[in-house]
Amino acid sequence: MKTWDWVLAGCCVAWLLGLIWIGHPENDLLKALWSQNMAAWVQALGSIGAIGVAIWVSHRDSLKARAAEKRRHQDDVLAWESALLHSVKLVSNVDRMMGANGNATWDEKVVDRLIQTASKVLDLYLELPPPSTALAFSLTTARGHIRQARNAIAALIEMHPRARAYAAQEIKERLKAARAVRESRTALDELVNQYEAGLL
Repeated sequence: MKTWDWVLAGCCVAWLLGLIWIGHPENDLLKALWSQNMAAWVQALGSIGAIGVAIWVSHRDSLKARAAEKRRHQDDVLAWESALLHSVKLVSNVDRMMGANGNATWDEKVVDRLIQTASKVLDLYLELPPPSTALAFSLTTARGHIRQARNAIAALIEMHPRARAYAAQEIKERLKAARAVRESRTALDELVNQYEAGLL
């Protein structure tokens, strides 16, 4: 039991013992008070007890509301952190898929969809009120890095078919897209490290 529960229980026991003592047949001194003013005393004690119970219930509800608000805030923070880490993981997987030099065989449209998914996850969260300014800053910065990578991949997808005929031009664009993803991954990793260290 919590402190307020013990206080309330003690008050109830004291009230009952007081009534028993006042009403005891061997108590001649208070026998006259019992018969003349008993109704007033019972009403007064009942009113005091009711006020005490009302204060206790209000305090208990206030504590429960604060605890629920704290849990909701913690859940929001975890959800936002999860969105950030999920997006970073997607970009990291895309970076691995593209290869360090950009010459690995990868489908531009699949890569674009993955990067787009990471961006959309952050967009959804950034439409909501953030639980902290550090998380809002982190997600906004992450979205900017992901958009840079996405723009480089979109430029590769939109390459004119004639330009694709020249292998050198396509390799150049693939390298550019791979570099953009690598830079985004590095920036996102640094951002997560700063967030986890409490530097944001």
